[in-house]
Amino acid sequence: MLDLGAILKSGRLRMGMSQITLARKLGVNSSSISRWEKNQQVIAGDTLIEAAKILNITQELFPEYDINRSDGTPLTNNNVYNIVRSLQYKITALEEKMTASNTANKFKVIVAEDNLDVQISIQEAMFHLPTRYHIVHIYNEKEIIEFLQRSCDVSLIIISLTSEKINGRKIFNSLQKTNTTKVPIVLITDRKADKNINTGIVGYVDQLANTEAFLDVFAKIDFEWPAFVNKQNEDSSN
Repeated sequence: MLDLGAILKSGRLRMGMSQITLARKLGVNSSSISRWEKNQQVIAGDTLIEAAKILNITQELFPEYDINRSDGTPLTNNNVYNIVRSLQYKITALEEKMTASNTANKFKVIVAEDNLDVQISIQEAMFHLPTRYHIVHIYNEKEIIEFLQRSCDVSLIIISLTSEKINGRKIFNSLQKTNTTKVPIVLITDRKADKNINTGIVGYVDQLANTEAFLDVFAKIDFEWPAFVNKQNEDSSN
């Protein structure tokens, strides 16, 4: 199997680019670049394709990479589960590569969530929508605000308030003050108090939400997705 981390690092060094520079171009933290190059974190399909373009790497290399495990620890039920989820993520990323259309670059969804299972559920739910969306993973409030200021095509922001690594509350509070374009927000939280927040919020999902939970939330959002909403209404009436 090809080492994806080594491929990315080699391409970055060949371009004379630092981790910080590449992170800025991709709209992620430099720590994410470091984890990718060490094969410690799975890369979202759309981000991987964008990185390939920036680093001038042939995308055909990527379907062969091993994203399952990088150490020699014995297999356990939990490891097997993680491998299956990783494979699902890999397949989803390849489907995105094959089916992406021009609209994928026109409409963007910002996701501030570092839990792999939830990332996969969000991406799987997006594939059920009639329009393709470019998922952008950003993990701090400053980068999200800067991204919103330079991009007028963000359709939705999904923020985790449960992550131990992402300060979702700080991100949300900053957006409440600066989100002048009123981009709809979905919160990932288990706290009942959080679910009483109404300003700018179009939906809530629990911390361990699956694909169906996100589909339920997306079905209630009537911007850019009218065909999906109408289909859900028709299905529920049958």
